[in-house]
Amino acid sequence: MKSHFKIWLIRFGDALRNARLRIGNWLKVRLRKQIGYVVLDVSGPLPEFVPPRPRWHRYLPAFGIPLARRPLGLTEIHRVLERIANDPRPRGVVLVLDDLDAGWASVESLRGLIARFKQSGKQVAAYCGRDLNPLIYYAACAADRIFAPPSAGWKVLGLRSGAVFLKDALAAWGVEAEVVAVSPYKTAGDQLARSEMSPQQREMLTWILDGHYERLVGAVAEGRGMTVERVRELIDRAPFTAEEAVEAGLLDGVAYLDELPHRLSEKRQDGSQPEPAKLVNLDEVRRALLTPLRRRSGKMIGVIPVRGPIIPGESQRIPLPVPVPIFGNYQTGSDTIAQLFRRVEADERFAGVVLYVDSPGGSALASDLIGREVARVRRKKPVVVYMGDVAASGGYYISAAADWIVCQPLTLTGSIGVVFLKLLTSGLFARFRANREHLQRGAHASIYADDVPLEGGLRAVVEKDVFDTYARFKACVMAGRKMDAGQLDAIAGGRVWLGEQALARGLVDQLGDMQCALDKARELAKLPPDQWTPAAWLFEGRGNRLPPPFEADPERSAWAGRLRRVLRERVWALMPFMLKIE
Repeated sequence: MKSHFKIWLIRFGDALRNARLRIGNWLKVRLRKQIGYVVLDVSGPLPEFVPPRPRWHRYLPAFGIPLARRPLGLTEIHRVLERIANDPRPRGVVLVLDDLDAGWASVESLRGLIARFKQSGKQVAAYCGRDLNPLIYYAACAADRIFAPPSAGWKVLGLRSGAVFLKDALAAWGVEAEVVAVSPYKTAGDQLARSEMSPQQREMLTWILDGHYERLVGAVAEGRGMTVERVRELIDRAPFTAEEAVEAGLLDGVAYLDELPHRLSEKRQDGSQPEPAKLVNLDEVRRALLTPLRRRSGKMIGVIPVRGPIIPGESQRIPLPVPVPIFGNYQTGSDTIAQLFRRVEADERFAGVVLYVDSPGGSALASDLIGREVARVRRKKPVVVYMGDVAASGGYYISAAADWIVCQPLTLTGSIGVVFLKLLTSGLFARFRANREHLQRGAHASIYADDVPLEGGLRAVVEKDVFDTYARFKACVMAGRKMDAGQLDAIAGGRVWLGEQALARGLVDQLGDMQCALDKARELAKLPPDQWTPAAWLFEGRGNRLPPPFEADPERSAWAGRLRRVLRERVWALMPFMLKIE
């Protein structure tokens, strides 16, 4: 009886809301009959989700305090494009792609959103106000037309990636790295312990770089109507000026931003001069766009984000840049994620969970604790993982137990393996004639000490610890992915895979974006597909947003203590290399 009454309340609320929206939409059309092209500035980092500003921020400009530019997230771009597609007044969108600084998988998601939008029959133009590098042009090729100013250059020169090896530099200061890894493919410590790239790391970088390059070439060929051979030839001949790129068919026109309305205008049948197309910024027209009418299911899908390195304890934001890439400025704590999982589990409004993973891994212990929460909660509610730019090592550890895994073709994942790393600093102290003396009780008390090398029985003890952790990692993957040991050993050992390679090897279930993951969660939760089930990102704020996993500690000194706890971790489920392809 209670259930039927709740459904009646939802339907009654929907009827009132939709009636109000119909009136509002009618007024919007009457007051603003034409909109033209909506300009979306997607420059910057292109995050998956950007939490809204607190309400009190709206009063800051009145006191002369300007608001910082809030980047568009992929989730918001999806909502905006959906509204524009369903509104008959806009002719299309213009994407401004200046200084795009995102991962390749994030740009792949943007391309997918553009492809969905183009199915509405509306136009997409890309304007690149800077030199066109491979990443920017990869995004731009999803548009119908591409424009750039005459001073810009087409500098899609190919792709390049590498690593810096510090063994000899550390040795010059009397420091030596000792590494115990489960296989030569788990190369997380190589940058400190080697002087050059290992054959295994070169092999992985080769297939990753090849995958990115093939994807780039294919996207250009499809978007510009060329053959793959022609695209390769043009890349090898680059760079080109903007005019040369137009002649080669790589751009549709050369124009400054103020000239773009004339370039987007349509020719009239009588041959008269066409009127310039109208371009409006999103902020100017956001309220004027039609609001969709919906019937609610009465449930939500909770989205729990795991971003950056994984650490034990609470999540934290380090207020200052950290010179060690693996730590980053955002770190996800196992206790914080466990708390969010348990709150979603206990709240009947949540029908399922999407775990958003954009992490190179981190502490093996913390990864195991989060993986346990995934395995436990999925017994009651479906858990779907969506992988961002990278979900490797510990990032895969926490994903393996989910009901379903979705990633992009260029997501970096896998790296199933662990590594032990410590730096020996005896030589450094000797250079400064600093004498250290220690007393010890217990045969293995010095295993983690930075002045005692792993010799004799100590190395055997560390190897046992590393391989025991690796066995737990593999057991979690075999249980979650329904694999046997032979199947897993052939693809594990620290090997890093692209998303499309991971799909072929059974490590993920589907290629797609966040919307695909949300749709799968709704399907597994057996929610009606014709009813609206919103996604609730678990951030601080009112309503359905829960405490943020990356909130800055009010006591600034606390982060230093947390960083020390991170440094005390010895066994890491960490991606073998921090990859940047440019």
